[in-house]
Amino acid sequence: TDNLVLSDLLPAALQPLDARLVSVGSGLTAGAPTISITGQAIRFDFGTVVNGSAAAIGAEDQITIEVDARVIDLAGLDAGAPIVNAAEAAFTIDGRHGTLDVTAPAELVEPDLAITKTVDRLTGDAGDVFTYTVTIAHASGSTAPAYDVVVTDTLDARFVPIDVTSSV
Repeated sequence: TDNLVLSDLLPAALQPLDARLVSVGSGLTAGAPTISITGQAIRFDFGTVVNGSAAAIGAEDQITIEVDARVIDLAGLDAGAPIVNAAEAAFTIDGRHGTLDVTAPAELVEPDLAITKTVDRLTGDAGDVFTYTVTIAHASGSTAPAYDVVVTDTLDARFVPIDVTSSV
């Protein structure tokens, strides 16, 4: 196979992070690919790959690559939305060009967080201390990780913060 190129075009919902060659089957002779990431496109350019094994296709005739990508927060992209990744193998055999295409769907999951705020007393005089507790937790059925969470608790101007603590 002359000019073997494996391409992975990530959908807009995925940010490419890393790409690597995992393995080349023992029946194949191939040099290390040139790996490039440009925008959403990941390209593995192998050049010439020689299959020296028997006619039957087996594990010794496979090339495995991996692409790491992170879901980005896009407007309109909600939990349950399908994220479909497309990949292509382009090659030349005896002067004839060919391609093989494949897709892999995944389902987007999002955290569903609930925030509550309680106070330890409902009334007080000047000098009394009020303790407010703010709790963030997954809502029922939510298990997806939440990243870059910021909580802002704005107190009434009549209160002077004495101590602030947080825990995870």
